[in-house]
Amino acid sequence: VFKKYSSTCVLEWQNTTSTDQYTHSVATGPNQTYFVAGYASGWRPTGSNDSRLNVRKVDARGVTIWEKSFNSGHTGTGDRIRSDSYDVVAMNDGGCITCGRISNPGTESGPALVMRLDLNGDTLWTRKFLNAQTAYKIEPIQDGNFLVYMDRGGTDARGNLVKINANGETLWTQYGYDYWMQMTGIASDGGIIFSGSYDWSGFFIKASPD
Repeated sequence: VFKKYSSTCVLEWQNTTSTDQYTHSVATGPNQTYFVAGYASGWRPTGSNDSRLNVRKVDARGVTIWEKSFNSGHTGTGDRIRSDSYDVVAMNDGGCITCGRISNPGTESGPALVMRLDLNGDTLWTRKFLNAQTAYKIEPIQDGNFLVYMDRGGTDARGNLVKINANGETLWTQYGYDYWMQMTGIASDGGIIFSGSYDWSGFFIKASPD
């Protein structure tokens, strides 16, 4: 369920998806639209252990404009590919870019995934990055491109930062973060902010835009 409350915490509307969806991210788009991204799970439509990347677009009244799911999710049926979304950003044309992961057929592991959907939820392009990685965050930056942070999870995360353009083409890749961390956001001067932990210590890192 996706709910919108007023500034005084009064419920204005709620939107219920047609699937058992776990939501990881919500983004506000043009004309007070919203993109809700995560994965569909549960007993429908292919049985237990479902995991299908799921995105839906909701209008200003809380009505679903469209809902899209990708891949069968079940390792024993269909395409045997599991996928999910961890972050989504809205685009000015009414579409979105979402990032997450996709498994190799019949397995639990696979590359990080970035998808561009148009205003109708149709796929414009799909990009895969590295193996055994999950893209947890995508951030638009001042030059019109995007930063995608990905790692393989756990304390030995081995994180990577990839800069892509609006067509999903890689501009550069930064390797070598061998501890748990995340891209927290973009500073007002365009610098990249990370936070995380290593050997019982917390840390913050600020990097240049490049």
